[in-house]
Amino acid sequence: MSNFLISSNEKNKTGEYGQGDILAASLGTELVRKHIFFGLRSTAESIKNYRIANLGDVIYTKSPIKGYPNGIIRTNKGAAGIVPSMYCVYHSSASINPDLIQTYFEDKYRLNAYLYPLVNVGARNNVNITDSEFLEGNILIPLDAEEQNRIVNFFNQLNNTIALHQRKQSHKKEMKLC
Repeated sequence: MSNFLISSNEKNKTGEYGQGDILAASLGTELVRKHIFFGLRSTAESIKNYRIANLGDVIYTKSPIKGYPNGIIRTNKGAAGIVPSMYCVYHSSASINPDLIQTYFEDKYRLNAYLYPLVNVGARNNVNITDSEFLEGNILIPLDAEEQNRIVNFFNQLNNTIALHQRKQSHKKEMKLC
């Protein structure tokens, strides 16, 4: 994967980003501003060690998330912000559409097959992997930029269609309850 991603070590040392700029990744959502802190607040000083995530950067959560023991991968499709230092942040090379990386790894089995040989799970159930170790795996994706864009567009359209049908189904269920 080192052909497609470059490790970023940009940190919020100047304090350019604040509490409202903290981004979080979770299942079923894109990388979004973190509005719920679950009782944990970062201080102005501690967020100076957070990593900067620019638009188009690829983020690896590096922590277990329900059903994903090795973490998840998201592309920052929103505004720039910061992520905790336990997240890995990567800039994409010119040869890859960064959205294709997220699309590729949205398949749980493909993600686990990629990460399983690379990570060590620690005693506290955290994932031990360095930024560079994450890049040691290989993925098979087309190098042609137009083909990458067609794949991303197809899956985006498919996801939108699924979401539309789920909303319609929920609406029908609500109508039956009335």
